[in-house]
Amino acid sequence: MEKISLIIPFYNGSGYIKDAILSAINQTVPFSEIIVVNDGSNEQESNFVKGLADRYKLNYKIKQNGGQSSARNAGARISKSQYLCFLDQDDILLPEHNQVLIEGIKKQAEYMQGVVYANFCRAEADMSIYSRMSRPKKLLIDVNDRSIYSFLSQDIHILPSAMIISRNAFFDIDGFDEKFRGYEDDDLALRIFIRGYHITYVDKEVYVWRRHSNQTTNSEVMMSSRLNYITKWCDYLYDNTVDIKKVRILLYKRFRSAIYHDLVKASSPSEYIIAKNIAELFYNKFADLQSIIYKIKYLYYYNKSSKKWTEK
Repeated sequence: MEKISLIIPFYNGSGYIKDAILSAINQTVPFSEIIVVNDGSNEQESNFVKGLADRYKLNYKIKQNGGQSSARNAGARISKSQYLCFLDQDDILLPEHNQVLIEGIKKQAEYMQGVVYANFCRAEADMSIYSRMSRPKKLLIDVNDRSIYSFLSQDIHILPSAMIISRNAFFDIDGFDEKFRGYEDDDLALRIFIRGYHITYVDKEVYVWRRHSNQTTNSEVMMSSRLNYITKWCDYLYDNTVDIKKVRILLYKRFRSAIYHDLVKASSPSEYIIAKNIAELFYNKFADLQSIIYKIKYLYYYNKSSKKWTEK
């Protein structure tokens, strides 16, 4: 039987962590171990999560704060199973999470398996579900198209809590890039793909992502991470078979709307300054690819956001 280790990074998240742990314990196919990594929480929060780890007989590790990617890597290093899962402290695994993903591995046994992933639900903090997400299937069904272009052309978003990853593959690519505090999942999946591992998609829901005000996705950090991701994969040291211009075009098309809309959606002066600086860098980096229409759109977003904050 396949063995699966679960790593849960924890940072001052006592309001949600118990629900996450219980969802991990109540799997139809159990984890062989559950590892909670305390990423430098304060004393009160550390005592709380240590109590839960003792109560539920979990593997508990404490480390200096280094971010979620760092905590995931630290947990993976002490894991002992052939497969790894990662659960955010504020999210919930559905009871058949492991069963669905392990069955996905068995269906694609002829390939060098790297990742199996599935769908998820979005919910409010009180667990009331407001949307159900399914993912593109084209890349993962067409096993003959292994190009980076096919990957970058799709907004796949292989979220850590909705996947199982081979431990061998994880360490073959050196785990999560700890410079990222957002888009680390996209970066991980792309490196897995480039290294030649198979990625399997299963069209079922396996976890619940909870929305609340303290998440990275609502912060200035996410905008900066998006730019870091774009820059890394524009400047990546590809071999001579890769058309760099085509890579740049795909990255530009994927992110141009998000970059420009961040200007308009900024909810504070500090968010606006970061969004403005990122949009300027993005505009200049891809200036040679932009049509007249998108240059006009950029100027529209730029002027609209500037007017919004200079009038305050």
